[in-house]
Amino acid sequence: MDHRHQRHHHLPHRAAGGARLPRAHGQPRRSAQPHRDAAARGSRPGRVRHAHARRAGVHPARGPQLGAGGLAHRRAAHHRRHHAPRSATRVGTGDRVVTLRYTLIAELLRGRRHELQPEDVGLARDDGRRVPGLRREEVAELAGINRDYYIRLEQAHGHLPSPQVVASLSRALRLDEDTTEYFQQLAQTSATRAISRRDGLPKGAFAILGLVEPHPAYITNGVHDVLVVNRACAQVANGFLDVGRNLLVEVFEHEAEAPSPGEWRETAIRLVDSLRFQAAPDEERFQELVATLHRRYPSFRTLWARQRARKLTFGTSLFYDVEHGWQRSTWQTLVVPDHPDSLLTVIHP
Repeated sequence: MDHRHQRHHHLPHRAAGGARLPRAHGQPRRSAQPHRDAAARGSRPGRVRHAHARRAGVHPARGPQLGAGGLAHRRAAHHRRHHAPRSATRVGTGDRVVTLRYTLIAELLRGRRHELQPEDVGLARDDGRRVPGLRREEVAELAGINRDYYIRLEQAHGHLPSPQVVASLSRALRLDEDTTEYFQQLAQTSATRAISRRDGLPKGAFAILGLVEPHPAYITNGVHDVLVVNRACAQVANGFLDVGRNLLVEVFEHEAEAPSPGEWRETAIRLVDSLRFQAAPDEERFQELVATLHRRYPSFRTLWARQRARKLTFGTSLFYDVEHGWQRSTWQTLVVPDHPDSLLTVIHP
């Protein structure tokens, strides 16, 4: 006898050589998925699985459904994607840049709204007012925009405001010219920002400083790091204007030694406001400096919360000298040509 026939003669569904024979009439089919058969027969494990699937909005056989559970699940996912609060911990460089702009815009709007009083914008003060400044709906009405949209801006949600909305809110919140320009820069995307950012020392920096001698002069970047000085700087601010130092850190570090608190405050205000105006919010150095100042100096936290932005042009301020202490000097600041994030300051002792 053929051994192949001996090996397969006991298998009713196999022919000689292993080929499968047609199933005889009335012979039951063997299931390859007994758990589905059990579910179809109404066994308890199958019913439990089906109940869980339907509760999640997924049909056991047809997949995701838009039933009550599935619709709620999808609505929740949509809300998380489009309405979740934006935080500085979002992943991705582009997300962090946009997120920071949203946050700074929200802080600007909230800070200015709390500072303004109803009388400042021609509104009557009612007895039931519980907010420190204007209400959100009052700002929205003054600006002529939707109240819910304005609330989303203050909560750092939604889209960056258009130039028309920025102009309307600037008028409603009585922003000055420099703060309005700062607001406009925040609302622009990184691709359309008017101010381009460059790293390193401006080209021809030493030649520029040589042209203004014998007057003391120095060049700083957008966050007031001293990049280069001329020799005359040692006569008015020895140790204060050394290359690599930061003017904001030096001013707040020597606050207790200031001869006049009023003059020191005005000096600090100029630097804080110009930091907000001049620096790019997406620069890592700006974020690190603000965090350091905020952590170390309570006076900085107070001035930073004012939400002011101002260009440095000219004025009289205090400069610190390691030998003579604080000295009062007049100065003038200009933007370095072809390097708009660098400032040239000339001191007139």
